[in-house]
Amino acid sequence: MDKKKRSELLFVTDGAFGVEITTRYLDLRYAVLVTSTEVKATASGDLRLCSISPQPEHNDLPSFSARWDHSGNTVDIDLIRKGRCEKEFQGHHTVVASPGIYDCDIHVPEGHIFTGSIRLGTELALRLADSL
Repeated sequence: MDKKKRSELLFVTDGAFGVEITTRYLDLRYAVLVTSTEVKATASGDLRLCSISPQPEHNDLPSFSARWDHSGNTVDIDLIRKGRCEKEFQGHHTVVASPGIYDCDIHVPEGHIFTGSIRLGTELALRLADSL
């Protein structure tokens, strides 16, 4: 999201806490990385929750990044292939299993990559304006 557009919103998701990944299936060529259980949004609102990356010996495969989608109030998965972000694949959109839990099932031409869920709480910020 554009910084200016984000600054005009009354409420924004400013962070995530309690980030936890439950893996039901993971392709052996991949690893799941959660950088932190608490994540802050960037100035543009980018809120990255975890990544699913190929093992070093399989670096020709795409990687995946889970992010908070502010407009949908959900988790979306982005596919990164050769430095470019793709969104047209099975698993881009997660399914709300229950409040704060998002189910994910990633399939691409290279195979079934991941099935599991992402649990998190979100931190909202209120923009206050004052004038004299």
